[in-house]
Amino acid sequence: LMADYIDIVQAEIPSDVRSLVDSISATSRLMLTIDASHAGIVNLNNRLYRPPQVQGGAFSMIDRPFLKHHNDFDDPIGVVTDASYEDIATDEFRSAHPTYMQPEFWAGEVPWQDVFSMCPDGVGKLIARAQVTDKDAQEKILDRRFLRVSIKFRTDRMDCGCGKPKLDYWYEPDEDEEDDRFCSEIPGSRDKDGVLHFNMPNRLVLPHLSVVNEPADENAKILDSQFIDMTVWDRNGVIKTPRAAYSIPAQDA
Repeated sequence: LMADYIDIVQAEIPSDVRSLVDSISATSRLMLTIDASHAGIVNLNNRLYRPPQVQGGAFSMIDRPFLKHHNDFDDPIGVVTDASYEDIATDEFRSAHPTYMQPEFWAGEVPWQDVFSMCPDGVGKLIARAQVTDKDAQEKILDRRFLRVSIKFRTDRMDCGCGKPKLDYWYEPDEDEEDDRFCSEIPGSRDKDGVLHFNMPNRLVLPHLSVVNEPADENAKILDSQFIDMTVWDRNGVIKTPRAAYSIPAQDA
């Protein structure tokens, strides 16, 4: 039996951040660098994203909405301006498994013990850059109420870590039907042989990025923020000088 507990803490917002929040104008924007997701780890939704799929799907997030709490029906707080894959595999893992960026490596007998032990933080990560123009969201990012993030994805096939495609993703079998080609184990469970089962999406399409309170990937978060003003014209046709950029370094929550 599990129960939720809440620790109440008091956070002191630095005076320079308070001053910055007070100076937000209609032309202000936040340019964010975001650790959006990781490849090679099993997240809290019992999913693992394979490096080739993350690398191949990164471009699909560009120009997509940046939302709050995965709410597709609310206005975005900004837009994703860039996304790329960053390799973070350890030298030990690279040396032991030089073909790890090939799709075939993740489709066969995957050495999961090496993946998880040699790369506890993952093999790679999805780095996104976003522009936020919503004033309320800017304030919450600056004072770190908005920190954690989550991706949404679509896929054409879901595989299991055991090496088989997921049964319920393809069709509903007859009541007494058995098919050894597919895996019907519950994600996150271990079978009688001790094999851990988890979902692995194939082709990745990423329709949006979102700030959330509890992400499935606990390490997915906003890394740093740069606060700037858009260049605007005054009534005499003279370009106003944008306010100097203010960078907020990454901190642990």
